[in-house]
Amino acid sequence: MTEQESYKSGGSLDLDKIRRLLDPILAQQERAARFAETDARRGHFFALAGVPTPNAPALIAASGLFEVHAVDHPPGLVNLTGALRPESRLEYAKLGGAITGTTHELWLSEKVSDRKFALSLANRIIYLLRVGSGWSARAVGYADTSWSAVAAQRGSVMAHVLGEEWHQRARFGSAVLSQADVNWVDTHVLEALARMRETRFSMAFDAAGEVHLISDLRMAVSRAWAGVEALLGINQELTFRIALYLAVLLRSDPEDRVKLRAEVKTLYGLRSKAVHGVEMTDAVLLDTARRSWTLLRETLIAILELDEPTPDAARLDQVLLGHQLARKSAQPTAGTD
Repeated sequence: MTEQESYKSGGSLDLDKIRRLLDPILAQQERAARFAETDARRGHFFALAGVPTPNAPALIAASGLFEVHAVDHPPGLVNLTGALRPESRLEYAKLGGAITGTTHELWLSEKVSDRKFALSLANRIIYLLRVGSGWSARAVGYADTSWSAVAAQRGSVMAHVLGEEWHQRARFGSAVLSQADVNWVDTHVLEALARMRETRFSMAFDAAGEVHLISDLRMAVSRAWAGVEALLGINQELTFRIALYLAVLLRSDPEDRVKLRAEVKTLYGLRSKAVHGVEMTDAVLLDTARRSWTLLRETLIAILELDEPTPDAARLDQVLLGHQLARKSAQPTAGTD
């Protein structure tokens, strides 16, 4: 039998190998189809990667504005390509690489009808989840269909890559997100959006949302402290004033204030070494970056818990002299790592 005859008869085709290649693709389509039959959500779906799947399949904001769902089977490249609209296929390979490792999705309600606004709002919500809980998931892709159902679609999905791609690995942060974390964000998202009209709060908020993804640890330390300094509105006598201001902002008990003031002075000294190129071990740099990020997040949380405008240096000087900050509660209620 010639090679051509063998080919025509199927002799040269390894059908078992083809089946092995097709089986997971078809199985993924079937799982996605079953999911789509029971999923009534419509709106905007943001793929999140880099953290394990939670025990709870869904964390739901009471307002109905957003939910965080587990994604057990994100679409593979073959199913993704078949699901995309023609205009979205131009970057299918980049999108396929970006969503590798997707374990969650953030869903925004279809009530947010404008896609551009939805992208901006989702970014703010994801950053606020990071501020409140230290959650380290990365936002990697957008779609108008649940990522758990994409594999069952054919040429109908509009999707594209988001800014936080596969190469941006979190250097620190929490892999756990709880219902309490989602509740806190749901309660404070409007407050955060209102305060972000002020440049110094917006600058600090963006820093808190991004520091853990900066690969250069010295730059991460610098960015975190730039956020703290902007938030407090000071540019002179930094070590002395930052330590005092944070002590009265973040602590109520006098002894706790004394302790925190000393901790901040020590941490700010490490910050100075990091940003001025003093030799430091990787372990010390990593710990300095992590602690600086946590301090920035804790400061933002404390401000969001205030029942007054974001305090500036003059207001914090008043507090040092005995005035009281108007707090919604005795202490910040969000978690810090």
